[in-house]
Amino acid sequence: MERKQERTPVYAGVYEEIAEIIGEERIGEFYERFKGQQFVFPMKLYSKEYVVQEIKRLQGKQKISDIAKKFGYSERYVRKMLAESNRCEEICMGEESS
Repeated sequence: MERKQERTPVYAGVYEEIAEIIGEERIGEFYERFKGQQFVFPMKLYSKEYVVQEIKRLQGKQKISDIAKKFGYSERYVRKMLAESNRCEEICMGEESS
């Protein structure tokens, strides 16, 4: 019976996983730039400003529920972001008129 030999990891800890994603040719650059740092990544990938921009762009083309699901927010929160953005625009427009 032949025993399958496991591959010996080349990189320490999380660097092995990162190398799988970004490629071995870029892991050295990543290491030099970020070595010694600790990361805590936000649960949301996109900035709130970008999400609001996309909500406005998609509004009327897609259901709010689909937009909310796309960005990982509740429908209620999507509506709240949209309302806050609209209020802010109204205030800014009022200041320009003065």
